[in-house]
Amino acid sequence: MSIIENPLFVTAVEGIALRAEFRDQSSNVYIDTGQLSKIKGTDNQIVYGRRGTGKTHLLQAFQSDAKENTLAVFIDLRKTQDAPVSFHGNPEVASTAALKSFQKIISLLGDQYLKYLEELIKSDNYSAEGTPDEVVELVSTLIDYSKGDWHISELVEYSDTRLNEIINTDTNSGNVTLSLGKSPSLGLGLTNEQTGQVKENITQGSKVKGELRISFSKIISTLEEINKLLSLEKTILLLDEWSFISLDLQPYLAEWLKRSFMSSPKFCLKIACIRYQSNFSFNSASSRIGFELNGDIFVGVDLDDILVFDKNKFSVIHFFYKVII
Repeated sequence: MSIIENPLFVTAVEGIALRAEFRDQSSNVYIDTGQLSKIKGTDNQIVYGRRGTGKTHLLQAFQSDAKENTLAVFIDLRKTQDAPVSFHGNPEVASTAALKSFQKIISLLGDQYLKYLEELIKSDNYSAEGTPDEVVELVSTLIDYSKGDWHISELVEYSDTRLNEIINTDTNSGNVTLSLGKSPSLGLGLTNEQTGQVKENITQGSKVKGELRISFSKIISTLEEINKLLSLEKTILLLDEWSFISLDLQPYLAEWLKRSFMSSPKFCLKIACIRYQSNFSFNSASSRIGFELNGDIFVGVDLDDILVFDKNKFSVIHFFYKVII
């Protein structure tokens, strides 16, 4: 009996969850085909791959293999959106929705900073440069900065007038006439009169016009200060399920991430997505919004070239051979 026919082996294989996010310790069953080393650099990188090619698994393996004094934060972007949003080509709606996702990412990152702090406190040798209170305060400040400040730009007076509101009053009257003579006759008359009033409603007041402003310079300086207090050399964001984000929203989210994390060598991004369901940028009237491919961010690996049978039969066979052995 071969090993693949052994009932114990078959039972063990059938008990493995197909999706990496449903396994507590994916790195324990990770089979490296040489792709992990390709994304271990400090560049901002994209991991392309169809569903089921192992993007999540690769990012989680990266997280488990992170160097000392490096915090690798895995974030499932499906958790950053409350519900699908219809944009109908409205850039303001798309930008606002992207901002909410960005704020959620900052919040999840803050949680991971606090979790890392908790692990340091539990260790025998607390080695962080800052005190726990200082770190907690800065994380709170970071989240506040991500929410931005509302700035009033204009106070507009307005007057709203509504005319021709008629209040109807019906008056009915009737009369009977009787004529006697050579040609007697009987007549019945009925009249209806409608009266009304024209009412004029005038509403006056003022409207406030403003905008939400976020200081990305404050965000990045706070992030760098948190890294310093925790004695971290680098923080790496591992963003999974990028293609779950609406195509209209993606360039705006990319822009907020670029402004916050790509201006400092202390941070980098690794993004897993499906190639043909990704939209990293567009050109506005005055500038580019989002990531510039091969400028801001680079393609680290395309798992379709490695684990899609139609593209690379030998690589797929070799991969499953290593899984079985």
